[in-house]
Amino acid sequence: MMNITIRKYDSSDAAPIVNLINQDEYNLQKGMTIQEFERYLDDPGARSRDHTFVAVSHEQIIGYSVIKNSLGLIFLI
Repeated sequence: MMNITIRKYDSSDAAPIVNLINQDEYNLQKGMTIQEFERYLDDPGARSRDHTFVAVSHEQIIGYSVIKNSLGLIFLI
């Protein structure tokens, strides 16, 4: 059985999330660096950092979600 916990993003999550992005050959953001991901979350006006959540299973990040607005949700696993 897989237990999944959803929690708010912490800056220490950046490296594992970027690793997930770069492992997915079909991800349009493949090749992203940690610094680029952090800049993406700091996009002025979007407050993405405040609206980013992480899915964790057995102490490993398996996905993340950035809520950009009331109509848009990006979820990667």
